[in-house]
Amino acid sequence: LIVFDGLGRVILHPDQRRADWQENLGDVELVRRALHGYSGPGEIELGGQRWLATVAPAASPGWYVLVAQPRNALFAPVARLAGVVGAAVLVVLVIVVAIAIKLAQRLAGTYRQLVRAAADLVDDQPGEPDVDLGSEEVHALWTQLRRLLDRAKEQERSARHAQAELQALLDAATEVAIIAVDTNHVVRLFNRGAEKMLG
Repeated sequence: LIVFDGLGRVILHPDQRRADWQENLGDVELVRRALHGYSGPGEIELGGQRWLATVAPAASPGWYVLVAQPRNALFAPVARLAGVVGAAVLVVLVIVVAIAIKLAQRLAGTYRQLVRAAADLVDDQPGEPDVDLGSEEVHALWTQLRRLLDRAKEQERSARHAQAELQALLDAATEVAIIAVDTNHVVRLFNRGAEKMLG
């Protein structure tokens, strides 16, 4: 707590020697502003230390009252609290990352099972594949995948059957030569009639 007069001279100070000497604080920015009518908060530097302060006039004697607290002392509890909060956030973050990794590993295992089961289905492995579906979404995915694979297998069987019927029909046509080539002029089809006519 510092009290100074209208010229900026110290009237009352925690260090009584400064009051006895009537040290002039006129070079301190907040004091200079107070002498020109300012009243309110600010920041000052005294004794090589930063202080948060507020200044107000004491009307009757024409003096001013300056109340200040060292900046580092004022923010020390906030810094401690920030350290505690930071540590807590770090711990929570580590826990969240660990949980996310564990969940990702579980999901990856489920999807690996789905891939193996789908491969068994494609390779016509006997029996029902052992898949732990785990969730409704994975069950829905497996159901759609099975339907898609079943449809693809059915289409493949139909295509093979149609190809066999076509081949039988072409082979039965012994009096007509049927030859098919691809875009690179490679012979892809040469029926019995072509063999009989062309050798």
